Amino acid sequence: MSDSPHADDVDAEHPRPDGQFYYRDPHFSTRTMTHVASDLHLGHQNIIEYCERPFDSVSEMNDTLLKNWNECVGPNERVLYLGDLAPFEDRTHVVQGWLNKLNGQFLFIEGNHDPAIPITTHESYRLNLSSSGSDSDSDVYLTHYPEDIPNDWDGWAIYG
Repeated sequence: MSDSPHADDVDAEHPRPDGQFYYRDPHFSTRTMTHVASDLHLGHQNIIEYCERPFDSVSEMNDTLLKNWNECVGPNERVLYLGDLAPFEDRTHVVQGWLNKLNGQFLFIEGNHDPAIPITTHESYRLNLSSSGSDSDSDVYLTHYPEDIPNDWDGWAIYG
């Protein structure tokens, strides 16, 4: 659960204008389809009513979301997931079961319903989308909560 990149991921040849360094994320180093998603709330019965989802049961919702996800996302495609996968606070094995069924290679931003995520998560993540990793105009700030976007952030921000 660390936001700190590994030393090998530092792009020392291309320092940012503010003197910090860009980081290469090894999961995001090749050109491939990237998907952005959040708030599946798998297994969450009450979300059907709260969000007026068009399902009669949590089982129907789970089956439909899983089917649609895997039709859209390939096994080796990137997923920037911005929180709230499944609300199982004390059952990591249930959440791992969902992750095993969902296609994609996840970069996971933690949401308020994600205390049991069994993979590395981030509170927020600054992703550089330029091919060289040196263009600060290509930075995207990823978070679950819009209020977590820094006040001085002057780039793109995507939240869940």
